[in-house]
Amino acid sequence: MRNSPVRLPFGAVLSRRNAVRTWMRSPASRQSRYALDCLNFLIGSVQTGLGTFVAFYLASLGWSKESVGLALATGQVAGVLGQIPGGAITDAIAWKVMLGTSRSLRS
Repeated sequence: MRNSPVRLPFGAVLSRRNAVRTWMRSPASRQSRYALDCLNFLIGSVQTGLGTFVAFYLASLGWSKESVGLALATGQVAGVLGQIPGGAITDAIAWKVMLGTSRSLRS
């Protein structure tokens, strides 16, 4: 038996799209923007400090400069590529505050 994808009526999809577009255009509060700025700053500083630590740790294990650079570059590329599905998941989840808290705790 073949699994057929669930098909939504076009009108339902269009109305959901319009509702999301309207919600995304609504202005964010000053408190929300400030909290997002703080979260981005903290995550960026953790990533920067962690990269330096990893570089020294790998060098102490005897890795060559090229291997350390490749490992760090691979991690950065993976982080950039992970932002696309991560952003889509964040947009789909209703509890964004809890998601941001869990991300900062894992970093």
